[in-house]
Amino acid sequence: INNDACSITESNCGNLSCNCLGINCENCRIKLFNEKMNFKNKIINLLVVIIFIMTTTGFKYIDKFDEDTHKELEEIRGNDEEIKDRFYSSLEFGTAGLRGILGPGTNRMNYLTVGKTALALAELIDSLGEDAKNKGVVIGRDIRHQSYEFSILTAKILAEKGIKVYLFPGITPTPLLAYSIRYLKTISGIMITASHNPKNYNGFK
Repeated sequence: INNDACSITESNCGNLSCNCLGINCENCRIKLFNEKMNFKNKIINLLVVIIFIMTTTGFKYIDKFDEDTHKELEEIRGNDEEIKDRFYSSLEFGTAGLRGILGPGTNRMNYLTVGKTALALAELIDSLGEDAKNKGVVIGRDIRHQSYEFSILTAKILAEKGIKVYLFPGITPTPLLAYSIRYLKTISGIMITASHNPKNYNGFK
């Protein structure tokens, strides 16, 4: 590390394997380009894995990977910022439940996000025993995009675990869902809504 050439190289381009003395070195530009391509390939591989999970036995509750999702993913091809925003993290619960923009991605509201959440709740209730499963879960929804589909998916996942499900036949105000938990004495209740958020959002409460 006391060699002058190495010290200069490190301060100028950060590539200790290169003997250049400046930031315009072709070798360093190639290295940076390859690093960027490797990151993009990792994102693409992640997309492929998620699509595989959503369309095979990982989520047998989902009938198909629809054409709209294919189209939306094609539209963001090459858009690194958009891809990163959709996949840099998983959507998390907050004080108002789980809510986010609709669309493909681990940081979006979609079949995968709702399915994982419903499955986690189902496994928790299952671990509490038959009494908890027999008490059941009541599910309500609003009129937002995909609220109906998310409520059906959630009901299927709970039912397959042997949990009794009460599913409202139409749109439901959130206070009615809360009242129904007490009236039916269920172990839990789920409301598919994003409340006051913009129309391109949905949520799981």
